[in-house]
Amino acid sequence: MADKHENPADVLLHELVDMPGFETYVVCNNQGIVLKYVGMEYERAVHTATVCLNMMEKSKVGMAGLMPPGDGEVENVRLKTEKYELIMSQMNNFTMIVTQSFHQKHEGDEEEDGAEDGG
Repeated sequence: MADKHENPADVLLHELVDMPGFETYVVCNNQGIVLKYVGMEYERAVHTATVCLNMMEKSKVGMAGLMPPGDGEVENVRLKTEKYELIMSQMNNFTMIVTQSFHQKHEGDEEEDGAEDGG
């Protein structure tokens, strides 16, 4: 008899794709092997996974010297640019990388008018 239950991870990924501002995602293991991707070609997914895993590793090394011992390690990195936001999250042996656009202002984000005018 066929199992009619959907995989909870697949359900969450489908919900993610339907969210406003969603552009792409890549799920890979921590060796950089791409397992799932949406919104880009496979070659771009592999490149994104490689670059982002490298950035996560450098973030962990850099933050290790700033955080008190026993505070854990970096699990998430959020990089905001003028055009999009890149969110990387690691758990166990897997990494998820999501890009989203700024079609609407996100709750909690403050307007930074004049922040670059300091002088």
